Parts: sequence; C-alpha cells; structure tokens
Amino acid sequence: MSRKNLPLVDSLRNEREMARRRSQEWHARLVRAWHLAILRFAVTRENADWLGVFAIANGIDRLGSHRDDSPHFGFFRKTSTELCRSILGRSEAADLALRQYLARIDEGPLKRALAAALEIDPRDTIAVRRRRKPDNNLWRGLPSRGNVSQAAIITSPEKNDATIDSCSGITGAVAGAR
Repeated sequence: MSRKNLPLVDSLRNEREMARRRSQEWHARLVRAWHLAILRFAVTRENADWLGVFAIANGIDRLGSHRDDSPHFGFFRKTSTELCRSILGRSEAADLALRQYLARIDEGPLKRALAAALEIDPRDTIAVRRRRKPDNNLWRGLPSRGNVSQAAIITSPEKNDATIDSCSGITGAVAGAR
C-alpha cells in the first residue's frame, strides 16, 4: 500500500468509529425512551401508555434480530410484560421484580423518579449481580514472547530429562525429553 493511501485508510477508520459511536448513542436513547415510557405508564396506568411501552420494546427487540438465522430477540417485550403486570397487580413477587428492575438502572434521577412513581424506596432495591470484568492477569508471571523465543533446552547428561532455561530465569524439568 502506498503512502498516499494511508490518510484514506485512517479517514475510513475514523468514519467507522464515529458511525459506531452514533449507533451506540442511538441505542442508549432508545433504552432511555423505554425507561421513560415505563415511568409514564407507572404514573398514568393507562392502556395507551402500556401500548407505548410495548411499541418501544418491540422496536428495540427488532434491532437485536437483524439476521434471518438468529432466533427472534424478545428481552424488552418480555421484560415490559413483566414490569407492566407488576405495576398493575402489586404483590410480593411483583414488588421483587420492580426492585430488581430499579437496581439495574444506573441513572440516578431516572431511578429516583421511577422509585417514586412505583412507591418503592430506592435504597430497598435488590442488588443485581453484574458480570465481573475479566482479569487481565491471565499471563502474569509468564515470560514475554521475546523471552520464550530465546529459551534454550539444555539436556542434562546425568538425568534423562531436559531443563528449560530462559532469559527470565524460569527453569523447569521436562520429563522424557532428550
């Protein structure tokens, strides 16, 4: 590739990155609109607002199933059904579902508004177990690739094994090697 084409490649990468960010922002706005629709339904409890929640949920779910071979994505419709039924028919199980929903919301003002509309103390929300970010310590203690390529196998004449000696000072026995 010539040097003339490098600015073009960089420009295309920047364009793709900007498009990805715009897409993420758009998805975040859709999820926020879904939360606000649930808030509106919690306040009014009207059928038109229930339908609004499901219209947004259906739109979000359609975005998740863009391939023909993938099963139809239905998280937001299923969650909307559960939440709207819990809002209308309050019970111990319904309150548990609503507390779990509130615990998943990170935005403070939205969470407080929903808690007030649902008449739930936001401090009583149940902590939802979130995935732990994977540790980047997987390779800690191992020699870097540069050191591994410089490792030498030294055969010990006294024993029937080989010792691996690398630049990092790690030594170990390999059984049966000559």
